[in-house]
Amino acid sequence: MGTNEVFSCAEVLDELTMQQDELYRWAKARKRWFVPPDETVIWQMQEVMSRFPNFAASGGAPNASDPWVIARAKAEKAVLVTDERKASNPPKSTRPPKMPDACTALNVQWLSPLDFLRAIDVRL
Repeated sequence: MGTNEVFSCAEVLDELTMQQDELYRWAKARKRWFVPPDETVIWQMQEVMSRFPNFAASGGAPNASDPWVIARAKAEKAVLVTDERKASNPPKSTRPPKMPDACTALNVQWLSPLDFLRAIDVRL
């Protein structure tokens, strides 16, 4: 991926497929933005899962793509954009971590959607 590109993971598109809603239709029309994992991402995914095995916890099923998104961002040295907020308490063993908490621990830069729009100088 090059600098100043917007992209996501194929796993996100797979997850959206289950919804079959407007967001899925929008994403499907932009399929090239959803990149399949390569060897570097798979290597990073191993680190993400070894540091945060709770991503595989039962409460993580609706967000199964989260560790892939983090691994892709780490592999690409990209900024991850998420609307999640840092957890106020440590996660329970049955729940996956919040993406910002995992990003911080793994030295992955992350921004909220609003901060991202500000960073790229979009004015609403």
